[in-house]
Amino acid sequence: RRLLGRSTVWKGLSTKTRGWFYDAYAVLATTSINSVYAAEAPQWNQVSLGVVAGTLKESGINDIDLSGGAIEGSILLNKSVFLAGRFEASSGDTTVNGSKLDADIYRTTVGIGYRYGVNETTDIYAKGSALSYKIDASYRTLEADDTSNGVSIGAGVRSMITHNVELGASATYIKFNDDDLDDDTDKELSAFAAYHFDEKISATIGYSKMDDVDFAELKGTYSF
Repeated sequence: RRLLGRSTVWKGLSTKTRGWFYDAYAVLATTSINSVYAAEAPQWNQVSLGVVAGTLKESGINDIDLSGGAIEGSILLNKSVFLAGRFEASSGDTTVNGSKLDADIYRTTVGIGYRYGVNETTDIYAKGSALSYKIDASYRTLEADDTSNGVSIGAGVRSMITHNVELGASATYIKFNDDDLDDDTDKELSAFAAYHFDEKISATIGYSKMDDVDFAELKGTYSF
């Protein structure tokens, strides 16, 4: 704008025409700033696919090393309310009294949440979910399975600390609807770091810990 003010052509324009140029300049500048903020805000419309590895700690037997995969996604219903879901399948084995024990674990969660933008780069959120955990086990000639359903409530934070790097953490309280469990409650603590290659593609490494199992995860995410 300062260079335009020194231009001979600019000085020859009428006051009204100069006003049009100033208005157009202001609109472009505002649009540019808003675009940067939008790009730096955490994305909520996304789907991801990843691999998981973890350890199941059961009383009376050796730890079971688990590996598998997970798919999850979330979508905004409006500026604040979002739906989220996740399905995870993992398996592993250990040796008990000289024989192999195999275990398959399936975890499914579906929930609804509310996000609040603290500023242009940081969101806090709360989420309530319905969940189902299923374990299939086989040992020698025996087979067994157990399913525990329940609900959870949690809160977390997501922040774009740079234009490409996002950090996040959450804490979740879980209540199972299973009278057979000695302890029908659990908690999950999670943290992640993501690198955004552009506005649509990102890679994430994460870690979560519950009372009897912990998981590490590497996933790719597509935002839409």
